[in-house]
Amino acid sequence: MGCNQSTATAIVSPTPPVEPAKIKEETENSPRKDDTYLMYCQLFKELLSEMNENDRSKVISYCSDLYTEENISDLIPTNPELINLTDYMREKIKDENPLFAMGRLMLEMGSYDRAEYFYLKALPREKQNWIRQSALLNNLGKTYQEQEKYEQALEYYEKAVTAAATTGFDLAEGSHQVA
Repeated sequence: MGCNQSTATAIVSPTPPVEPAKIKEETENSPRKDDTYLMYCQLFKELLSEMNENDRSKVISYCSDLYTEENISDLIPTNPELINLTDYMREKIKDENPLFAMGRLMLEMGSYDRAEYFYLKALPREKQNWIRQSALLNNLGKTYQEQEKYEQALEYYEKAVTAAATTGFDLAEGSHQVA
């Protein structure tokens, strides 16, 4: 894929000054980058609590930048939008397999190497469940796609379709086909 280059000239006009009250209102009503990071750390800590001791110690060493002994939920501000976002993310990444959930969290964070690591760790635990295995393989495809590793992405998307087809699960329909 190529990009067309343009020789157009941009005209920049000065923007009117923003009132300090408006800036304060915008920052108070929306999560800041630091707040979002605290949210990710809190979700990381919650997922750790669902893991066995062996997995937990490996995950902590692999993601030490996200781990703290401190109770992070007390640090998350009382910003309603951030609280709603945290609840939304908690539901979005929730899974019975904490390694799968951790992969989802890392994918949401844009930490693709970590997402790949957790998805690959979760995969052997899902050998008996083709639907869940298909979802994991699909998420691995998405992880590679986000990194612009298109050949690997295609490989994992194809594996996901194959795994889903063995159960009669139609990915396009999102349901089981009854024979």
